[in-house]
Amino acid sequence: MGFLRLPEESLGWLKAKNSFYNLPKHRADVLARKEPTASHVDSLTGIIHEFTKDAPTGRPSERRKEFTVIFCGARLAALRYPANYELYYYEPTNDPGFTLPKSFQGTSGGAVWRFYVAEKNGSVDVVDRRLIAVPFYESLSSNGKREITCHGPKGIYGPFIDDRSFGSV
Repeated sequence: MGFLRLPEESLGWLKAKNSFYNLPKHRADVLARKEPTASHVDSLTGIIHEFTKDAPTGRPSERRKEFTVIFCGARLAALRYPANYELYYYEPTNDPGFTLPKSFQGTSGGAVWRFYVAEKNGSVDVVDRRLIAVPFYESLSSNGKREITCHGPKGIYGPFIDDRSFGSV
């Protein structure tokens, strides 16, 4: 996942394909901590270095890489509020039939998505989804579990959107 501030004239084809997440659309609700439902599930996604491998090529001067993206559950383990932002600490969860990687190296630049759900007529429906955190560091918690440190929503939806110094790419 990356963040680029694009010139307005370049956004037409992206908007047509609905291929990006519009941060300002959810800004007011996220910063006010308004949630569409009381129930949600968090998921960690990103490219994992451990799953990256060389792909076959037909030419000696060509180099190809095969990337695999992880999408796994994430449990919020802790929060910290240094200065004017917050840090979220997530523990990746091991879903049945899936083995977590030994390292989450490469997930930096990925995301933690929060899916808001509601039960309706005996089934669970996704009501909304929001970018809730951006991973940048992996460590072990005091209980020995893997922990992914993330920038929280206050930093993502606040200063990031306000900062006009990013320019256009």
